[in-house]
Amino acid sequence: VMAVHFLKVGEKGSPKPEHDPIVAISTYDGKMLRQFKYDGKTDKHLIEDFLNHVKALDPDIIVGYGITEDWSYLAERCKRVDVPLEVGRNYAKPHTSVFGHVSVTGRINMDLFHNARENPQLTEYTLDEYAQSLGLSVEYRIPEHKYPEYLNSSDVDRLFKQSEEYAKLVYRIWMMLGDFAIQLSQITGLPMDHVFTASPGHRAEAYLIREAYSLGELIPQRIEKPYVPYVGGLVLQPQEGVYENVSVIDFSSMYPNLMLKYNISPDTYVPEGEECGDCFVSPESKHRFRKDYKGVYASMLQKLLDARRSVRKRLENVKEGSVEHRVLDARQKALKILANTLYGYAGWVGARWYLREVAESVAEWGRHTIRMAIEKAREMGLKIIYGDTDSIFVTDGEKLKNLVGWIESELGMEARVDKKYSRILFTEAKKRYGGLLAADGLEVVGLEVVRGDWAEIAKETQLGVLKTMLETRDVSKAVSYVRNIIAEARSGRVEMEKMIIWKRMTKPPEAYEVRAPHVLAALELSKRGWRIDVGDKVGYIVTRGSSKIGERARPYQLVEKKDIDYEYYVRNQIVPAAMRILKVFGVDEQTLLQEPKKGLMAFGTG
Repeated sequence: VMAVHFLKVGEKGSPKPEHDPIVAISTYDGKMLRQFKYDGKTDKHLIEDFLNHVKALDPDIIVGYGITEDWSYLAERCKRVDVPLEVGRNYAKPHTSVFGHVSVTGRINMDLFHNARENPQLTEYTLDEYAQSLGLSVEYRIPEHKYPEYLNSSDVDRLFKQSEEYAKLVYRIWMMLGDFAIQLSQITGLPMDHVFTASPGHRAEAYLIREAYSLGELIPQRIEKPYVPYVGGLVLQPQEGVYENVSVIDFSSMYPNLMLKYNISPDTYVPEGEECGDCFVSPESKHRFRKDYKGVYASMLQKLLDARRSVRKRLENVKEGSVEHRVLDARQKALKILANTLYGYAGWVGARWYLREVAESVAEWGRHTIRMAIEKAREMGLKIIYGDTDSIFVTDGEKLKNLVGWIESELGMEARVDKKYSRILFTEAKKRYGGLLAADGLEVVGLEVVRGDWAEIAKETQLGVLKTMLETRDVSKAVSYVRNIIAEARSGRVEMEKMIIWKRMTKPPEAYEVRAPHVLAALELSKRGWRIDVGDKVGYIVTRGSSKIGERARPYQLVEKKDIDYEYYVRNQIVPAAMRILKVFGVDEQTLLQEPKKGLMAFGTG
């Protein structure tokens, strides 16, 4: 296995292969760390040295983060410097395959970025953020927008060192995920270098095609169908406030279990007008599903779940940390992910086995199941704080275990206490909360602090307020914290970098009809010779002036500290981010913006 990191630097905007040479390529194979550097004149020699290294090492697997784009970049650089790009075992160039994947003949080319895309908790999709989501610790890194500054300074070695560290980090991640990729490939029949690139729906379909063939089932043709929306999972309106000792009951694999329980499948669906003596009937739309034979979804789900139970049983008798334990654990995870994917696949209009009534009925039975569990919990005297699709947030109590037992015995669903919060704060909005996990510290869901489109000063403020309120519940302390940040901002003592607002371009700057702030900033950069393409991130700062906000948004590269409109950041970034938390406690904006009001200590705590 060879992990690779390409260091590319654009002097004006994101690096472009037509103009910007590769600065360094770092590789790591678990033993040897190598780096090939730009000589200040051309990247021809570093490319040749890298390609010779690949031939000498002859890796079976090449792994990178964003390596799909890196190969395209390298291919263009090779044209520019007249070097044949021979990395395949037959000396072939990398070539685009299915799902947009880049294949390297005779080798397995893995792009971890495609695995990161499936994580809904990520906002920036950087290698560091991805590594942290997997539980790996990451030191401070030089952000990409500062690469040109470091490249032209005496501190350039830090940039080269960072590239080496990234190659090692990619290797560490592969050591964590490699077995999983192999097992996913074995189960679905997809080539291993396609399992991360393929969407969850395509992975599920590959498995279904394979299993349908073995069962003697005809495989439907893919037919274009119109999308008809249906109601999804149940999400309760949260009860705003702070709560202590809250447990999350998770309905393990709820949708696959419902599909099994009610035999929900395209081939068991009974259309209107047809008779059905003994059918399962969905709670709301009254769709009917036959009971007299097992449908294709139920058959395949049963096989997946039985296989997972068998693997987990074998795991109990295998030494933890051994190769066998690693492989078996990876297999049970792959089986679980495929089983959970089948519900989403059933509702995917591009699926061969698509039927809207199937997806709609599964969602209905899911909502029905959650409502029944909530009613039982209240009957037992337990307080329901929140519910989201396949989980409910319940205040701890003696009857918590009884509720889990009732769910399993009466509803026929697997359930477990998934998380325990020592303290959790809910805002007025669904899917936006933060809590202190009893074991793993602070967890934040949906708030500005984890979103990519707010200035760093706003995220920093909100995180500080959230921590203060969860750890101390001291309103006056949180208010003082925000006022100090406001005072720092108004006096111009906040670092300029914390004022940058980042937005990603989804189309070329000139193609936007609505001239949002980041679009105007991108257009200004383009006029000055910067190259702004789809996918590039544009950073802007709001400057002083009396015109509209969008017209005062300027590229951060062209702004001096004295030009920043700090009052804009106070009123549109710092205060709104803080108020998301503090209004739960009765604090208003004026309390943050003005001198402390008399009786501040009397504010409630929700």
